[in-house]
Amino acid sequence: MKDRILFWISNYSLVHFGIAKFLQEKHNCDLFALLDVTDNTKFFFQNQQLVKFNKTWYYHDHFSNSKPDLEYLSNF
Repeated sequence: MKDRILFWISNYSLVHFGIAKFLQEKHNCDLFALLDVTDNTKFFFQNQQLVKFNKTWYYHDHFSNSKPDLEYLSNF
């Protein structure tokens, strides 16, 4: 069974992207990515050919900007 590695990649540091490229070249594994990036950087990751991720998720696509439940939070 292949190793499976999940990378959290953000706008602030692309070090994990570099590590993913290195591991892809040196180790037989499945790579997955959770991308915490803005729309400009998202375009790069959608079109890049450097690292073959088996699956990618975009954090901001699943992040809700709804108002918090203040009554629930006040119970803490």
